Amino acid sequence: MYEVSLSTRVEKSTLIVAGEVLKSESYWDSQHKLIYTSHLLRVSILYKGELEGEEIEIITSGGWVGDDGIEIPQYLKLVVGEYGLFFAVSASLPSKFGVNGLKTYHVFAEKQGFVKYADDGVNASANDIFHNYHNREKELFALIEKQLGHTCTPISPTKTEQQLLNWLETQGISLQSTPQPGIIYSFDNVQVTGANYQFSEFDVKAATSSGTADFGEGEILIEYNANVFGQNVVANGGILVDRETVIFSPDYTLTINDETSSSVRISANAITTNALYNLHTVAEKFCHVKLDISNVLGNPDILFDEPNMQGLSSIFSGGNFTHFSYVIADDSLLGNWAYYLVPVIDSIANDTVPAGVGQAVTIYGSGFGAAKGYVLFQNGDTNAVSYVYARRNGDITLWTDTKIIVRVFSADSLDKNTAGTGQIIVRTASSQLATSPQTLEILYSVLNGGYLAGSTFNRKPYRLGDFNGLGGITLQFNENFDTVSRQLFNAALDEWRCNTGVNFRMSSVDTPIDTADVADAVNVITYANLAVGVFAATALNKKNCNSGGTPTFYADGFDMLIATNPTTPWFINLGTGISANEKDLYSTMLHELGHLLNHAWTNTKVMYPYGAIGMLKRTLTNAEIAGGKKVMFYSSTQGTCTLPTAITLDSMKHYTCITSISPSISTENLRFYPNPTQDKIEIVGLTKRVLRLELSDYTGRSVFTKTPNAILEQIILPENITDGFYTITCTTEETVYVGKILIQK
Repeated sequence: MYEVSLSTRVEKSTLIVAGEVLKSESYWDSQHKLIYTSHLLRVSILYKGELEGEEIEIITSGGWVGDDGIEIPQYLKLVVGEYGLFFAVSASLPSKFGVNGLKTYHVFAEKQGFVKYADDGVNASANDIFHNYHNREKELFALIEKQLGHTCTPISPTKTEQQLLNWLETQGISLQSTPQPGIIYSFDNVQVTGANYQFSEFDVKAATSSGTADFGEGEILIEYNANVFGQNVVANGGILVDRETVIFSPDYTLTINDETSSSVRISANAITTNALYNLHTVAEKFCHVKLDISNVLGNPDILFDEPNMQGLSSIFSGGNFTHFSYVIADDSLLGNWAYYLVPVIDSIANDTVPAGVGQAVTIYGSGFGAAKGYVLFQNGDTNAVSYVYARRNGDITLWTDTKIIVRVFSADSLDKNTAGTGQIIVRTASSQLATSPQTLEILYSVLNGGYLAGSTFNRKPYRLGDFNGLGGITLQFNENFDTVSRQLFNAALDEWRCNTGVNFRMSSVDTPIDTADVADAVNVITYANLAVGVFAATALNKKNCNSGGTPTFYADGFDMLIATNPTTPWFINLGTGISANEKDLYSTMLHELGHLLNHAWTNTKVMYPYGAIGMLKRTLTNAEIAGGKKVMFYSSTQGTCTLPTAITLDSMKHYTCITSISPSISTENLRFYPNPTQDKIEIVGLTKRVLRLELSDYTGRSVFTKTPNAILEQIILPENITDGFYTITCTTEETVYVGKILIQK
């Protein structure tokens, strides 16, 4: 994939909305070639385009229908409950939802057409596959509105807004009576610091309930347990309050007073209206509070005095200061000391592991708590820093206050997330976070299928099988696939099958098929028109054979589509002289052939999903080779079903593997040169008569044979032989010499 700028996405999309995925349904297209998935989307905000209601359909490629599945790793996959920003274009496919049908859309630029609002509780407020947006109001929404020249249009409440509406209803407040937004105060970053638990520290954050607002003044009332912190903490020097982002400017005053013997009033007021801070719906730091602890035997009971804070915070609007319509003060974090116990990760055992093969890591530390929380891994499918949960009930096998054991998971048929290389985060049941000092390295990641066994979620790796009666899968070139591209593909195929034994074979017969059609039993390699942002796409044909409640997941073929005219030009050459603005076709096809392995987060690996421009990645790493061999070994055992037929690990014995091209082919004293060659092969060191000399192409088809029954020094090649890799087999009176030679005219 290559990056598509935000401005391009805004320009090319006909509809830009924020919304939540309510439900999804997969189906075959009318010709039974591909599976699509319709996602019912409830729109909350409209940025561009027109709507006929609050709901639309987003249609993505791939999904599951019964025991048949299609996976296109480069294309967007959505999960019910995800919420974010969609860049969309009209689709011609019919609606699957609604009484009269809904208008259907595709996302523009596939995975880059969705900016997910983060739910990991750790990092950016939103992210796509290339970027984090730490403040989505300023870094995302404001830029979109500036480019479009108008502000957004609210359509329906989000889940968070609906919760707010419910709260307003309990307070007897109606939206019609609230011309200004509300302000929301909250606690965050709670911790106990100092030797022997001397201080209680936390941040107070502020956000608007909707839209933006220039903050004018605010009065925050905080109650506390005087038995723990002492009375009159301001007068007795037991509290320190520091300015943070919202009121950091000297244009605001900050004062702290004892409201009662067990509460304080923190006041911030604007001196001038020239540089007021613009609040958004994303909470930002208002101030930092540090309280002296005099007695740890009681609960802290730190709470906002929400009822008495109403009407004490103001917005500057229309040249005047007016009250925020209401104040919400969320103090759920500070009721007892459990929320102060900061977890610490001391170490990770097994910090170099594969994903998706059942292996686990052990996390040692303290303060994890008795109640099970969450373990987060860096997302293995994005170039931006985001995190994914080990969310399945079978993933975390042990949770104690000092030790956690968690399986390292891979994307499966029910979940799109893959654990990637990076630091691990533990999130306790009380929402406290700990980050590992070590980096977890994912060696490789194997594509999984997911299923429920009772109430426990399990995963199994996908397997290959014997689908052609020859021990593997047969691939075919489209009839218009050019000669040099074929050479590059064959070289990439050699890298996989000669290092891992993967059972892919090339047919000597071309096909006119030039699109993905997983039901046609043809595994085509072709150029095609692909979505913006996608260099190449591999459509995996996946199956689930269920016997006795235990499924076997397997892939019985794939179609590989190479973008005809990507924004970045292809480097289509066996040489190494790639320019800085070109994308290497060889490296791309090598990557696509490895898609039973998931993406790898480390950018030095072939399976890294965001191929670097101007770079060559033509050699598999040892880890990727190990991953390929793991898939082959797993595929050599028969599953619970009759399909697929287990492969034999020697299914590639028919193929001669010489994985590197040297200037000459040397065996003892015999040498064939030059390599590459144009029209002839020189032979040095031959002392026995040659009975047969043969050149065969990538399919094993003989293209040139000579039976001289004499000692040879030179072979003149026929003029009609095409460029490409060939196996040369020289049979003498005593032995057989085999090597690989490249003909390049």
